[in-house]
Amino acid sequence: MSDSLHALEYLEKPYKLYKADSGAVRFRITQVRAVPKLLLLDKECPHEALYRIILYHDIVSFHDLKHSDDHLTFTIPHSNDDTREFWLTWFNDAICMGRINDENGFLHYSELNRNEGKQVIGFIKFHTSSNNGRGLVEWSFESPPVMSASVPKPVSGGKLRWVKMTTGDLLPIDAMIGGFENEPLYIARALHRGSLCPGKYVKSEQEAYVAWGGQECPKNEFEILCGYDASWVKCFDNRIPENAFIAGTSEVRNEPLFIGRAQIQNDLIPGKVHMLYKTCYLPYKGREVERGVYEILVTNKPLRGKTCDHLCYMKMNMQPCIGPTPNTHAEESPF
Repeated sequence: MSDSLHALEYLEKPYKLYKADSGAVRFRITQVRAVPKLLLLDKECPHEALYRIILYHDIVSFHDLKHSDDHLTFTIPHSNDDTREFWLTWFNDAICMGRINDENGFLHYSELNRNEGKQVIGFIKFHTSSNNGRGLVEWSFESPPVMSASVPKPVSGGKLRWVKMTTGDLLPIDAMIGGFENEPLYIARALHRGSLCPGKYVKSEQEAYVAWGGQECPKNEFEILCGYDASWVKCFDNRIPENAFIAGTSEVRNEPLFIGRAQIQNDLIPGKVHMLYKTCYLPYKGREVERGVYEILVTNKPLRGKTCDHLCYMKMNMQPCIGPTPNTHAEESPF
């Protein structure tokens, strides 16, 4: 299929089009008498192809269709097994592909951050290419099961509270787990340079860490967040839910800091969200890592504002956001 064809022609029959917005698929190719091709399509409009993957015998051709300069080739490692079975993932700002039982993979493309962390792939199309039009490729396709949205049950008790700790103290039994980095991470906060700064607590090291000034700063005097009457919602920039839990203050003008978390590689790291800078700051491997798309901790208190009128990410999650909400009564402001 020529690159010059209109995007609508990507959906010409015969083809196999699948909804695939989970970030991963697994597929098998048999009876190959043509060149297998895959197209990763836009989740908002499946007529628009974003990436194309062509599977030759021992190489893979990868093309970013939105950026024509990115046309790459990768070598497929030799296998004694004639079965051509592969996995394909697109998350953590990267597209990766490999043989089954090969964790490292052979295709790696890490320019998805052009989309500012937003997941844009929603469909995958399997098709073939043959000079005589009689090519044959049989596909076996597996996608993770679709999970229906869960309805949270009402809870009683478990009100959030902070417990003071120092290095060596026993972790409270109801300390909230906020992430994972080789082990469960807990939510902490500590004073640093005039800021009451949310961060993480690593139990095996018996220390808390906060992100500040580009660094991960260790703390041996800190507080641990305990309780369970809260939940995480997706967020980006400064679109902060109205019921976001205020966990600290900045060193300048005592601006509110919230608890956020985001994925870094295979780790889920809690940190602080500063609404003014539209960023979640995470303490990670000795440095301060910034994320513009993250999750934020919210309480289950009644909401006072209303959903903003323009389309924003919070509206999709039925969460009113602070930014555009008119504050008609000063005494009702969460700040």
